[in-house]
Amino acid sequence: MGRLFMSSIIGDYLEILTFGESHGYCMGCIINNIPSGFYIKKSEIQRLLNLRKPGKTNLVSLRKEEDKIKIISGVFNNRTTGTPLGLIVYNKNVRSVDYKDISKKFRPGHADYTYYKKYNIRDYRGGGRASARTTVSLVLAGSICKYILKDIYFIDSYCFLSTIGKKNANKENVSKYINKTIKKKDSLGSSINITVGNIPSGIGEPLYKKIESEISNIIIGLNAVKAIEFGSGIKCSSYSGSINNDNMYKHGFKSNNSGGILGGISTGQNIRFTVHVKPTSSIQKKQSTINENYFEKKIKTIGRHDPCIGLRIMPIINSSISIVILNLLLKHKFSYFF
Repeated sequence: MGRLFMSSIIGDYLEILTFGESHGYCMGCIINNIPSGFYIKKSEIQRLLNLRKPGKTNLVSLRKEEDKIKIISGVFNNRTTGTPLGLIVYNKNVRSVDYKDISKKFRPGHADYTYYKKYNIRDYRGGGRASARTTVSLVLAGSICKYILKDIYFIDSYCFLSTIGKKNANKENVSKYINKTIKKKDSLGSSINITVGNIPSGIGEPLYKKIESEISNIIIGLNAVKAIEFGSGIKCSSYSGSINNDNMYKHGFKSNNSGGILGGISTGQNIRFTVHVKPTSSIQKKQSTINENYFEKKIKTIGRHDPCIGLRIMPIINSSISIVILNLLLKHKFSYFF
């Protein structure tokens, strides 16, 4: 088998290279083709990083990282110079000893097995590149994009947790539910609703470069995301056309079952979509697996893991959608927004 490499670049006009592993030296990104003159507010980037940061309560991973942003290139006097923009945070609270027992075993639900089969090597320390820790790089890049969208284009995105397991996150005491699950050494899935406001009409392309495709490409790339639905989503399969169609009048649309997208192009309405996240794969409950020699083994994952990924994925989704939208705006040369 020849040497294989991993693709880590997002976007086409706005190119973002992410790098780093869960227990490596640092996490970071390089943003290429970002125009000069954008004001960079470091506190806004840090604010989103802090929302993603672990170790704040017993309901999330107890790994305590500072996640302090460091800008290493592309900014002078708080403005982008047009050269590649480099951002990093350091990993300071690694505890690789927790993973020694699984160095030769494959964790169920993880990428351990598939990474090993593809690359013939894997970084078992926290999952390496397959770890959710890598989303730090997306938040670094996306927080820049989010701030530019809000400050220059007046576009903003909002997320809220819709469900945790079988519970409605807005109506029920989910903290108690999560704590009960932790005591059972298990985990929970979740769903998140997202709205992107003030999108101009005419953004996106038909067929194979639809806005849905561009959004799905990055969102499905997030750890643990298993499904995404736009507008009325899977419910539309039970609707009649007269119910699902968004009737129009001179001031716009009477409904938004399309999720603000028709034919892959923005309508000017809010873009709406829902993301479904699987239960955290790292659980302390004993499970069955195999080792690298295909012998059957028992395994339980020790470490500091989120019992429900949905609690910390919202700033990551916000950052990801900001990357997509800014890339599309720059690509389609909406110069009158500058």
